[in-house]
Amino acid sequence: DNNNNDNNNKRCIGVRNEETCCPCLAKDCPSRSPDIKTVIDEPCAICLAGALGQAPTIMLSCKHAFHFECVQKKLDMSWQTPFISFEYATCPLCKEPINHESLSEKCDEVRLLENTVRQMALQRLRYEERQSDNDVVDPKGKFYNDEIGYADHIYAFFQCFQCKKPYFGGAKECKAQDEEENNQVEKKDLICNKCQKIESVDECKEHGADYLAYKCRYCCTMSVFHCWGKVHFCRECHEPGVWDKLCTYSTGKNKQALIEYKQCPGLKKALVDLMKDPSWNNLTLEEQEKKAYETRADPDLCSLRVRHPPNGFEFGLGCTLCADKKSDEENRKNKAKVEQEMRERLKHLMSGFLSKVQSGTKFVHHHPMDENGILYFFGTCGLTKSYDNPGTLGCALCHQARGVLLVLCRFCRKYVKPTHYTLRHYLSWDTECLRNWVIEVEESLDGEKWLVLRQHNNDQALNAKGQSYTWALHDYGCAFRRFRIKQTGPNNNNHYFLACSGFEVYGTLYKDDTSDVEDNFLKAFNEQQKMKKLSLVKFCQMMDNGQQGVYHFTYDQDFDDNGILWFLATRGGQKEWTNPALADEVALAASSLVKDSDPLHHLVGRETVRLVTKPEDNAWMQVDFKDKLIQPSYYTLRHYSSWDTECLRNWILQASNDGVHWVTVKKHEDDQGLNEKGATHTWPVQGRGAYRIWRIKQTGLNSNKHKYLACSGIEFYGQLYLTKFDALQTALNKTECENTWKSLVGMICIINRFAEKKKKKKKKIL
Repeated sequence: DNNNNDNNNKRCIGVRNEETCCPCLAKDCPSRSPDIKTVIDEPCAICLAGALGQAPTIMLSCKHAFHFECVQKKLDMSWQTPFISFEYATCPLCKEPINHESLSEKCDEVRLLENTVRQMALQRLRYEERQSDNDVVDPKGKFYNDEIGYADHIYAFFQCFQCKKPYFGGAKECKAQDEEENNQVEKKDLICNKCQKIESVDECKEHGADYLAYKCRYCCTMSVFHCWGKVHFCRECHEPGVWDKLCTYSTGKNKQALIEYKQCPGLKKALVDLMKDPSWNNLTLEEQEKKAYETRADPDLCSLRVRHPPNGFEFGLGCTLCADKKSDEENRKNKAKVEQEMRERLKHLMSGFLSKVQSGTKFVHHHPMDENGILYFFGTCGLTKSYDNPGTLGCALCHQARGVLLVLCRFCRKYVKPTHYTLRHYLSWDTECLRNWVIEVEESLDGEKWLVLRQHNNDQALNAKGQSYTWALHDYGCAFRRFRIKQTGPNNNNHYFLACSGFEVYGTLYKDDTSDVEDNFLKAFNEQQKMKKLSLVKFCQMMDNGQQGVYHFTYDQDFDDNGILWFLATRGGQKEWTNPALADEVALAASSLVKDSDPLHHLVGRETVRLVTKPEDNAWMQVDFKDKLIQPSYYTLRHYSSWDTECLRNWILQASNDGVHWVTVKKHEDDQGLNEKGATHTWPVQGRGAYRIWRIKQTGLNSNKHKYLACSGIEFYGQLYLTKFDALQTALNKTECENTWKSLVGMICIINRFAEKKKKKKKKIL
């Protein structure tokens, strides 16, 4: 309701059926909010024809008010430039996106088109490898770390007049456009390549029509420029003073007759013969062009080596990504061939040595990194020459992955039955030493079955740079081909760097004549898996019986079967997976969700869906583990299914035991971990205590410069505590305990003061 100038009555100036009425805009109204930026007597900033109070008015999310019809007309008019622009859909005063419930359908259409165009622009930028331009990577650049903004700035996209879909139209800074910038473009002339039905151009089944390559319309050269969404030019034909003699601005219509253009050598004879036909002169111009289009160049005489129509016609050459893929495949084959030849040479050099190694040779440990190890034996060709890295000799291959160190024995199927292994810390610092890790082995090379030989929890053995230490290993009665060190928790600097500059193994070396290797390995592996399953079952029983306990869930890969939520959903693998939110194992909440978002329970699901909040400040999603506490060492997020854009960039991971007092556990600023729809990424978490409620809270704009929080999956790894939770008695965080104690002390003081006042009042009465 707002103050009417004609009388003292108040009337509504909003629009019919809106859920939230326009607030009071009167300058002297006592109920006026300080956030409101408009006064009722001011003219509408769009039409400038009348005061706001003279027509139905709406207030946008940016707190600026305008006439409803003015905003509606502004959206209906769309962009006025030949290429798609979204400035029309922003507030004319602050340039924030227009957003109001009464215009939700129109706003949703605009946002949908904007997301589509920006995603196409980002793909084009990365395809052309321009994400490394100075404007993006230079801290002083206008678009520093803003790939989407830069792509939107340099590329033009048009809307097809027929199918109404956006299509790539080249660079906005096209020199050809500068020549006659005052010319008007007819929207009916803007037709995408697909609707033009250019011969030989079909939409690629894998990459669509956005990466199709084209021949220059006027010569036998690959096109570089795509102007007005109509004409493909090479660099020479695109030069000022050249293009304007070939076609007209914006419409792309040819200025010359077909026979006047310079033609391909492979077509000249065919065109001359065609024009010598007596019926040629009796044809209309359109009929002549149609008949000429049917002729094709001799590929042996064409520089492009393709059968194309005469110059003056558009002609597509196919999908560039598929061509690049084919080229990459050929390069991979050539590289693999070279590597195979190198391996054969190494194998030939080493075959004499390896053939002499007797099966059952024992390598006994004396001290860390001594000359009795198996890898040292390989590196010296059986102690016959000076040491050389066994990886370069082809005896073993070391591979570094995220949180994992792999050592793989390569030639002649050698197997190792280990008794000890040694690690050496790196040379940089005394810190970053391993504390929590496992050493695992595998008999095959498929990477699916790993047997844990030894688990290290808070192992204090390594404490200085370059230090080595040796550990004994359990004898499983079988030999293995591959070893790996996998970090399962923070190092001694509370980080997740895996610092290791040396590995050695001791034990018995076997040849491939050990026929029972695989059977023994599978037996040991199955026994270990059985024990793991029994421990999970026992932990489930403790959980069902309300007993206290703790279990560690180790991260292996994104959304694997080792996470805490997966455990709750399957009861430790005892039943089929059921969404833990629907099974009442956890409770979920969010700041809000857009109308077309999938239900919130998908946050702890296993599928990629459209789960997204409304575009508001500090949007959040949270998981409440109810009567359980977790202390994560890793957590994983999955982007939603709608767009490659809207990815999280700035957010924090917070924890709480009461939903009121929050502790920030991890902070992300311009984090590039998520970059496409359905993408997943895992981050290490430094220990800050165990908590019941965990949430991700957006603290800035996403990758599309919006405030939508898009996330369709979360998983946690680390310690799961079973406890009878009481926020006042079991708060594990020191700060929270102090806050609780201060609150209790304050409450006691208030009670005491109240009792003293009551006592004095009673004495006074007496």
